[in-house]
Order: sequence, then structure tokens, then C-alpha cells
Amino acid sequence: MGIKLTKVDLARIAGSRRGKAAGNGKAKTPAPPLPTHEPGTVDGVAQPYRENYDSRDEVEFAGYLEQQRLGGHIIEWAYKPVRLRIGDGVYYTPDFRVVWDDKTITYYEIKGFMREAARVRIHAAAERHPHGFIMIRKRPKKSGGGWDTLYDSHSKRKGD
Repeated sequence: MGIKLTKVDLARIAGSRRGKAAGNGKAKTPAPPLPTHEPGTVDGVAQPYRENYDSRDEVEFAGYLEQQRLGGHIIEWAYKPVRLRIGDGVYYTPDFRVVWDDKTITYYEIKGFMREAARVRIHAAAERHPHGFIMIRKRPKKSGGGWDTLYDSHSKRKGD
């Protein structure tokens, strides 16, 4: 089987960040209590796992990716899975990572509107990392819905 630890034992082992930051290695405050239920369940009733998305567009895109996964077009997708280094002390966290059925990886960034800083970061990430980077925006329903591509690192468009 294995050794069973109580919540008190786990809290003592984990300690707290505040105590470790002080440099003495001992926790000044106990760690927060551990959850008493399995992830995805509340009081024994199964609940679907929900991410904390930044926008409604990201929620819709996650639904689209899940449909693609169930249809067999993609192997897996993840929301904000990595933090990519693009310079000295500068990082970029893409919204979605998609692993396609041919095992290629594409990172997606969802934007409501475009700022210059976002454009610079995705260009820098595309130069430093071998995967595809695509920036998209939700198309209004009156224009047919769907997604507009603002930037695609694999396209050879001028002006980007």
C-alpha cells in the first residue's frame, strides 16, 4: 500500500512560502488546509472541471477545441499551459496550446482588439520557438460568426 499521511503531516511537510522566504526554513504560518474532496466533485456529486478563462471568447474557443478533439482532428488542447521566454525577463503566455493529429503544436492567442505590445510579443515568440503561433479574434454574428486570423506565424503575409 503505502504510508498514509494526515492533513497535519502534509501541512507540516509543505510549510508556507512566507516562512521559507524569511530564510529560516521553518514555516511561520501553517499551510492552508487541503481539500476534503477530489477535484471535480463537490459533496460527492461530480462537477465538470472549469477553467478560469479571461474572456467569453476564450470560453467559446475552448468549446470549439473540445469539439475538434472529440471529432479526432486534434489530440489534445490546454489552456495557458506554458510560459515562453522571449527575452531577458520577458515572458509570453499563449492562451491555448493545440496538439494536432499529425503531432504538430500550435499556440493560439485570443484577442478582442489588438495592441502593439501583443503584436510584438507574438512576433518575438514566433521567432524564438519552432511552433506555430496564431492570433485570432471572434467575428461578429452579423458577419457570419467564426474567427478572424490577425496573425499567423506560418503565413508569409507582408505587413506582419
